[in-house]
Amino acid sequence: MVSSPGLVLYSEFLLLVQFVYGLRLNDGELPIQDSTGTFDYSELGLKKWKFPCMHLAAQTLFTWVFWVTLRQHIREKKIKRRAKHTSQSGIPLTSLAHPFVQALRKMSSLDPHSSSSPSEYDALDERASDDAKALMLWVKTVLAKYWIILCCGAFLLVGLQDDVSVYQIGYMAIFLFILICYQISLTTWRLVLRPLWWVMVIYSICILLLVYTYQFDNMPMYWHNATGLSDQWLYNLGLRQHTKTSLLMELLTPTAFSIIIVIQLHFFHRPFMAMIDIRNAKCETNTNPQSRYQSIGETVEQIPEEHEDASNQPTRRITRRDSGEHDVTDGQRHPVSPGHQKSPLVSCLIKMVEFYNDVTVLLWRLAELHISKLVNFILICVVVNKVCAVNAVIIILLGISMPSHMLQRALSYCFLIWSSLVVVSKMFYQLRFVQADLFQHNCTDKSLPVPKNGSHFTNNAVWVGFYKTDDISNDIK
Repeated sequence: MVSSPGLVLYSEFLLLVQFVYGLRLNDGELPIQDSTGTFDYSELGLKKWKFPCMHLAAQTLFTWVFWVTLRQHIREKKIKRRAKHTSQSGIPLTSLAHPFVQALRKMSSLDPHSSSSPSEYDALDERASDDAKALMLWVKTVLAKYWIILCCGAFLLVGLQDDVSVYQIGYMAIFLFILICYQISLTTWRLVLRPLWWVMVIYSICILLLVYTYQFDNMPMYWHNATGLSDQWLYNLGLRQHTKTSLLMELLTPTAFSIIIVIQLHFFHRPFMAMIDIRNAKCETNTNPQSRYQSIGETVEQIPEEHEDASNQPTRRITRRDSGEHDVTDGQRHPVSPGHQKSPLVSCLIKMVEFYNDVTVLLWRLAELHISKLVNFILICVVVNKVCAVNAVIIILLGISMPSHMLQRALSYCFLIWSSLVVVSKMFYQLRFVQADLFQHNCTDKSLPVPKNGSHFTNNAVWVGFYKTDDISNDIK
């Protein structure tokens, strides 16, 4: 949203330039190459099309999308400016969602065969926005809790690709570093998480630019002359020429990764940090479901400060609404009008939240009881599936950790660090500059008569656990 003014200006400039190149001018009046003839302007998008109106229409459509984004950006700025001068806070219901929520409220609360007074409809309209905000608050809370799992999945999606490159190893190394920090120190993990998210966004943008610009004509030659690297090294770095289909898939994964991380940063990072802050955790002793799941009947407003440090918690102001026949304010009870009584939609949402919380609590308790058994079972499956020297270390540590729970917790750090080193090493071994016959050894017994050309060679790297494969993602999962 913030960059929408720049995008509008840039798109308008491209639209004007494309309009000029759509005119019927010869090459002398409107060149398509530089004076030396080594650089083609078509690589910049300046091309004379046979039917320029089609391309102008497509660019106009994209420009219209940027104009819509700019309009939304200006509207949000006006809403924020207006909210500073009014006592009403919270996110106002958009004009698109309001009719649907209003219709749903009327269908669930009113009988079409009964006569209803206008005051009932007015009270219904007043509650519609609160119901929608309560629902969106609960959805945002759930997303803030589990969106980080999607971020981890995006890490694996980029890193677990069969054609390994250096930039993919970078994704995997940072992901494993985040896991190790989380396992060793939660406080350190909380401090480094937000900077790492921004580093990964910048890293993904740089990868997208490098991979895309490498597809230009003569660009491999420019890279070779500027860096002195061979084509094999450039290929290992991830700079490769692609077809249109393969280029789309190559650019899609870093783009999707960047979008997921940006959503995490802008919407879910602060609520997630507040959830896992152990210092502010409180034990709930009240078992009343109405109080445990009060987020549906409350309007919770967060006042985030953009300049605030990531470790600071957002200020919450809670105002009890739709909590029954009476509102509780400063220890006193005041009667509530019938128009502000709890609606069927809110009751349905409360029941849904109760069921969701009960199920999640049960699953987490089961995980706490049996997660160690599941981890040990997976480790045994790994070492049995791939018999090699690096997996022998895991089975030895697993046997040592069995007798004591304290040993299991201490050696779990060793399991994680060792597995991370093995994964990164196996990915490095798939690069083209690593020779597969580097660790070959002649095992022929010279003391025995051997036929001509009967020498026996073996690769010790395979015994250790390193080998070339076309399906590396299956081996390191």
